[in-house]
Amino acid sequence: MTISAIYYVSIILLFICSGVSSLFKNKKLVACILSCLVLGLLLGLRDPLVVGVDGIRYARTYEGLAGKDISSIFSIKDNANIFFYFLNWLLSNIGVSFQIFSMLSGFFCTVVISYFIYRFSDMPLLSFMLYIGLGFYTFAFSGQKEAMAMALVILSCIALFDRKIAKSWIFYILAVLSHYTAIVFLPILLISRSKISKKVLKYLLIAAIPAAIAVIYFRVSLARWITSVFAEHYLDHYTITESLGGTFLFAIAFTLLYIFSIGLFRSSSIKQGGTELVRQRYVELSSFERIILYVCIASCIIQVFSSYAYAFTRLAFYYLQFFVVSIPYSLKTDRIKRFLGRYYTIIMMIMEVVLMGLMIYMFFAHIEGERIQEYKFIWEMR
Repeated sequence: MTISAIYYVSIILLFICSGVSSLFKNKKLVACILSCLVLGLLLGLRDPLVVGVDGIRYARTYEGLAGKDISSIFSIKDNANIFFYFLNWLLSNIGVSFQIFSMLSGFFCTVVISYFIYRFSDMPLLSFMLYIGLGFYTFAFSGQKEAMAMALVILSCIALFDRKIAKSWIFYILAVLSHYTAIVFLPILLISRSKISKKVLKYLLIAAIPAAIAVIYFRVSLARWITSVFAEHYLDHYTITESLGGTFLFAIAFTLLYIFSIGLFRSSSIKQGGTELVRQRYVELSSFERIILYVCIASCIIQVFSSYAYAFTRLAFYYLQFFVVSIPYSLKTDRIKRFLGRYYTIIMMIMEVVLMGLMIYMFFAHIEGERIQEYKFIWEMR
């Protein structure tokens, strides 16, 4: 089956949005708004019964809640995901069609990621390419519940960065009540406020290397044990690839780049022109840098088990989605600029071209993987 031309048009429009934004004073804001509209409209205006794997099942649940008592939301999935089903119940009972609900949920996901990019990325075009290329965007065409939970996790983290702890926990609880797999993000919230110096983090990472090697070596056995404990009914449902996978290698590479860019292992002094310039040896990481570091490391830990099952990649999505800001952040740090010196600009241009090319390639691979090649608009419904 050929891939609908609308996906190619969307890629072109993202580049046009970036170019048009340069005409405005606040070009990052304009770039994010226009890119959000492109991706939001593509996701929101689809016929959810055709575009996406689980649309028909979601529609049956949505329409089945119409006219029912609110208590019916507890009987759908063993009392799980009740916030998502509450929204289904509420909107279906006030006469909103399933297609409109899908449009609203799709726009919600793209608005959240666009706001996240606007707040924390100085390279919005690259960030949006990472968003579509790493599979989060195409996944939202099918996995409405988990996509909403992922967006709520991002809102939880934004509140965490802003030191609004109560608000952060509210968003996180709503994420878990949208899709129970969001519980995987709980460790970040629990350790986020612990202030660990660069010195301690450095030694912890060095000490973790032998453990990381052991986890990689025994990853299939560990994944099978984890599945037997938390989701026994999925045992023997998977085809094991044995390979680490490109997404894991990508996550490892850019986690190492991030660690280097924030100066976790930098020397205490540098020599310049024969004069030694002594710098403070261990400067505290900012809250943002520290949390993003935890997120990047966690994404690698979970993704390593993807060779056992794609289900682990879906769990890793909660962490991997933060690479849309961590990678641009890494590339813009002063440490990277000093390290590359006068070659910084040309190397960054090459890096952007390579990364965006890779993300475009992966975007179309995910389109086939998610089985959304054939695109139909809402108004094309029969």
